[in-house]
Amino acid sequence: MSYIWVKLFGIFFSSILIAGVLLFGMIKATRTEPPLYFIGILIVIIFILYAFYWFLLLRTYDYEVNSENVIFRGGLIERTTKNVPYNKITNIELTQNLLERPLGLWKLHVQTASTGNLKAEIVYVGLTDPEHFKELILKRIK
Repeated sequence: MSYIWVKLFGIFFSSILIAGVLLFGMIKATRTEPPLYFIGILIVIIFILYAFYWFLLLRTYDYEVNSENVIFRGGLIERTTKNVPYNKITNIELTQNLLERPLGLWKLHVQTASTGNLKAEIVYVGLTDPEHFKELILKRIK
């Protein structure tokens, strides 16, 4: 659940930064220039809607590690279910971005050879103890 706050913080910070730049431009503008605050208000509204979408989307994510598969279910507009059998898993990667580091959150990427690119088949987001899940999956692979 705390991963939602990382996303919302990033969106909020971006909105404040853009609104500040546009407000500064509005203060510096002369009367002959078009008012920039309308654009700033529109951008802030778009960022708020985007944050609300991410908040709802991340609440739909459901992960399962059972005896045969690693399973992901989620989606707001289009519901997706991904099943990855243990014998198809080729790599498990742990990553953190700049906002996740101070909060101690991690992403666990489950990769297979069948995807044909470097994109993970399933990504577990917002983990505070990723090693536990990594070891759980690795035990089942062997």
